[in-house]
Amino acid sequence: AGMMGGGGGGGGRFKMPTPQEAERIAKTIHVDNVDSAITEFQMAQFFGVFGPVIAVRLAGNPSMGKRKAWVEFQNGPAAQAAFQMDNQTLGMLPIRITPSKSVIHTNGLTITPAMQQEMAKQAQQGAAA
Repeated sequence: AGMMGGGGGGGGRFKMPTPQEAERIAKTIHVDNVDSAITEFQMAQFFGVFGPVIAVRLAGNPSMGKRKAWVEFQNGPAAQAAFQMDNQTLGMLPIRITPSKSVIHTNGLTITPAMQQEMAKQAQQGAAA
């Protein structure tokens, strides 16, 4: 932890989330142990059973075999319901779900209504990939 610096008693850089951010954080989950073959789109489909997913961000090096992700839902109850998936297998690995401590920054995938329609269409066709 010597790298960070951070003034007097740690946390010089950490700022409290704004009320708007806090509201988004409450609708966001952090997912660990994500199979690196899984895409943002697949994450959105997997968690979309609980309610509309509006953003997904994957982090980590795909060649490492596993990554982490953040999934933001349109509403808080969907995010709470998603905790049921803790320890469920996605791809080859059991995922670990914890509350997010931060908002998703926009370099992730933002799900547009058009994409939601497309996902619904694909779901109807059954994964004919």
